Amino acid sequence: MLNSTPLQPRLPKRPRINNQNDSPLPSLTSPSPSTPIAIRPPFLTLNQNLSYTTPQRPLASQKSRKIYRNGYESKPKTPSYTPYKLNNPGHPRQHAFAFSNFQKLPAMETISARRWNELAISEGVLKVGQHLRDYQVEASNIILSRWWDLCVIAPTGAGKSLLWVLPLLAQRKAIAVVIIPYTSLGFQGEQRHSGSNIKCTFLHSGANSKAELEEIARGGEKHVIYTCVEMLETPGVAQVLHSASFQAQLSGVYIDEAHVLHESHSWRPGYARLNILRTIIGTDAPLVCISATLPKRYRNSLQIFAGLRPDYYLINLGNFRPELSTIISHMQHPASSFLDLAFVLPWNSTAESIQQTIIYSDDLDVLTSMFWWFHARLGSINLPVTLIDILHAGLSEKHQKLCTADFIAGKSRILLGSDKIGAGMDFPHVTLVVQYRCRGLTIVRWEQRRGRGGRRDGITALGVILVEKSMTGDDDNDNLSTQCPKSEDPGMLDLIQTEGCQEAVVDVWLENPPRETLALCGRCSNCNPALCLSTNYSWVMEDPRPHKERA
Repeated sequence: MLNSTPLQPRLPKRPRINNQNDSPLPSLTSPSPSTPIAIRPPFLTLNQNLSYTTPQRPLASQKSRKIYRNGYESKPKTPSYTPYKLNNPGHPRQHAFAFSNFQKLPAMETISARRWNELAISEGVLKVGQHLRDYQVEASNIILSRWWDLCVIAPTGAGKSLLWVLPLLAQRKAIAVVIIPYTSLGFQGEQRHSGSNIKCTFLHSGANSKAELEEIARGGEKHVIYTCVEMLETPGVAQVLHSASFQAQLSGVYIDEAHVLHESHSWRPGYARLNILRTIIGTDAPLVCISATLPKRYRNSLQIFAGLRPDYYLINLGNFRPELSTIISHMQHPASSFLDLAFVLPWNSTAESIQQTIIYSDDLDVLTSMFWWFHARLGSINLPVTLIDILHAGLSEKHQKLCTADFIAGKSRILLGSDKIGAGMDFPHVTLVVQYRCRGLTIVRWEQRRGRGGRRDGITALGVILVEKSMTGDDDNDNLSTQCPKSEDPGMLDLIQTEGCQEAVVDVWLENPPRETLALCGRCSNCNPALCLSTNYSWVMEDPRPHKERA
């Protein structure tokens, strides 16, 4: 007998209609307004007539972005285990590592700046003649008190990586857990203090044996652990996090480049579950959130998703760096031609004359095509093609390490990359940073990328944004503006469309403390007409005679 029930096609779900001008809000209840204990001014005396009130429209949340692993798109998958849980169905039963004869870290009194400098030099963290900055001393004393959570906003290249090292010098037997957004920061951090008495370990999928985990849980030394949020959630690391000896010796949990949480919690669920870590380790160990760009809305996300306490202590030095300049230039050629990048590699270039340059694009297909364009251009002017290299998450770890080492050593001069060479990466000699098209980019990420330049004393750097027509406000199809940003970041639109000082726009959106400034800053292309890109012209011979008279 045949089934007489009529078969009806499944109707597709009706698309949800969103107002593109409204920024999406987190699904969780927003926290009560934070009341930070102290807001620290920058080192200079401040006096500014400009208004630095936070704009009414918040910074836009970002849409999900593609994740690449070994060149292939990788979509987030539900893990086969419950994050941060010791035992899971279908997995062997395990217990937290247990040790005896360990001491719980006590709260400590304030240490003078002189004593901090002596400790840092004696332990090999600083060289003789170097000195700690005031904010580093203040933050370290707050961490030692174990009383408050802490948010630190300081310029790129200001030595924020010392904040998880210095407390260990005073505590002697302590562990610092540093949560990083990219594996490249872990490899770099593992080598950063190789000449000191600090042990550094990068915990990742290729280095997480039971012996290594057991050594971390045992403690008994000054130990910095670098890891990503996804690794923290694994059952193996749960044996460490639930260990009484580990919790007793935990100096603090540090979220490095903390702005990443706000921009990626929707497509990296590990960041959205970070507050579970706080329920396991408790609040005795402070949570320290560190970034050069961390406006209030980003800090609110840290309260929701990471468990940052509302009464956190705030040190805000802003992200102003006088050694950095900015040019915003409208693209004159089709994006696929890459002719707007000709100023990076003029026809009369020599290997020595090419500035050490980073060029960013968030489209990996565009980035690959750009690589071959530079490759052909180098060959046409008889320069080694090894002067160009490319770095993104779709490439192997071996290539990423070699590429980074070659660029730091100066073997390659132009590095093309995505977020993989974003926040936190330290390249000593970069003098030019270029953003190729800016759709989907936030002002926070741009400032982080621009901050890869000029990271050594005496070096200045230039940041260039090449803006496509659809982002200028002149495109009739999009007509984007700060009042109608759609899915774009209104702060970024304000920066690229303003006719005033670009530096002042950044100050407002990133909530930089006010400072003494001139009417014209001299560091942006709006205030300083001398900041402009060179243009290459092609001469074409033309016969002025009428066509009929030509031979």
